Amino acid sequence: MAAIGYPDCKRHALIHRDMLRTLGEHQAAFTAGRGRVSAGFFDFLVFWWKAHITGIDKKYAVYGTLLKA
Repeated sequence: MAAIGYPDCKRHALIHRDMLRTLGEHQAAFTAGRGRVSAGFFDFLVFWWKAHITGIDKKYAVYGTLLKA
């Protein structure tokens, strides 16, 4: 993203950082819960990946396509 000058590169990196923080929280809860995964974990994954890929990543893909045109 940085190499092609994507204008939302920093924001995108922050979104990924927040996602990793949340995953870390779920991992800590998993460890503390003796290996049990909460339903909230799967809700988070479905929401995040769906919203991220179809929304935020799509903007990046469109930007990359415009550069090639």
